[in-house]
Amino acid sequence: MPTRKNSKKRQVILEALAATTAHPTAQELYQQLKPDYPDLSLGTVYRNLSLFAEEGDAMSVGVFRGQERFDARTVCSAAGSSTCRCPASRRRSCVPSPRA
Repeated sequence: MPTRKNSKKRQVILEALAATTAHPTAQELYQQLKPDYPDLSLGTVYRNLSLFAEEGDAMSVGVFRGQERFDARTVCSAAGSSTCRCPASRRRSCVPSPRA
C-alpha cells in the first residue's frame, strides 16, 4: 500500500473522531470542524473517514437513518469481548468472546 502524506486536516478529523464516543457521521464531524477550518470540505471528511476505516484507524459502526457512523476505537474495551475483522469487508466489530 502506498504511503499517504499526513495532513493537518486528516489529523484533526482523526482527533475529533477519537475525542467522542457518539459515533458521529461525516456531516457531524464536518459541522464541528468547519468553524476552525473554513477551507475544509465535506468530501475531505468523507474521504478521510473511508481511509481511516480502510487502514484500521477507525471503523464504521453501521448506518443509521441513512448515514454511516464511525468510531476511532478499533479495540473493544467491553469485558468478555474481542474485536474481529471480516476478511472480505475488512470491517471490525466487537463480538463476545467464547467462554473457556
